[in-house]
Amino acid sequence: METARFLSYAFHPLVVTAFGFLAFCLVKGCPLHSVVSTEVFFALIPYLITLSFRATGRARSVMLEGREERLLPIALSLLSYLAGAAITYFSGPHYLLPVELGYIASTVIILLMTLKFKVSVHVSVYSGFSSVLTFFASPFFAFCYLLVPLVAWARLKLRVHTVPQVVAGLVIGAVISPLLVGLWYSALG
Repeated sequence: METARFLSYAFHPLVVTAFGFLAFCLVKGCPLHSVVSTEVFFALIPYLITLSFRATGRARSVMLEGREERLLPIALSLLSYLAGAAITYFSGPHYLLPVELGYIASTVIILLMTLKFKVSVHVSVYSGFSSVLTFFASPFFAFCYLLVPLVAWARLKLRVHTVPQVVAGLVIGAVISPLLVGLWYSALG
């Protein structure tokens, strides 16, 4: 149980987001201002939102394990993501924007599904960044897929998700996220 708990914190969606965008930016050579704004708007501010919900008792933990606990933090985080994407739109680089827009679109899907169904955001974000990094940054990142089953196992072992919830996260992350990023790359040229 302790291993599963450790893995859940190590692969927390906001930790994965911070490292995923950092890895993408390092491989692609993003300018420093883009790295900073992406980290602030896609990881730091959402983490502070989550912490504030925990500190005020609106969430039992930073894991936002209850479906109803997730709605407002995800919605507020989406506002932060949109601000970050707006900064990228106006200041570049152009190759970062499709990844941000794909992340936003995947989050909207998760938010809408959360109205009726709990999705494993851990699995979704980790498998999503594994796919996006592999297909749009470097094939080197394919090794990340080896850890997807470990993240899924941890969420199941802690009994915070069911198999269908983990599978939904996997489909959103590993399939829908890279498709959305690819569509944004095509649309934006």
